Amino acid sequence: MALFRNVGFSDGMTVAFGVVQLVGGLLLLPARTTRLGAWIMLPTFVLATGVLLASSMIPFGAFSLLFVASAYLHASRWRSR
Repeated sequence: MALFRNVGFSDGMTVAFGVVQLVGGLLLLPARTTRLGAWIMLPTFVLATGVLLASSMIPFGAFSLLFVASAYLHASRWRSR
């Protein structure tokens, strides 16, 4: 929570952000909703990466770009059944 608080998030905003990530993650599990889940996760990963970089956590921010790329590739390549 402190990491997000340091960039201006309230505790409520941080919890809401976590709920969105949870929903996106759960949607990744069933094949029918995995593409939607990946599209939901993509902006949350971008935002989290931005928070890490804004907090001068450059190595973690750089590493988290892999999550951004993974979500994008998964969302753009997954075919609905």
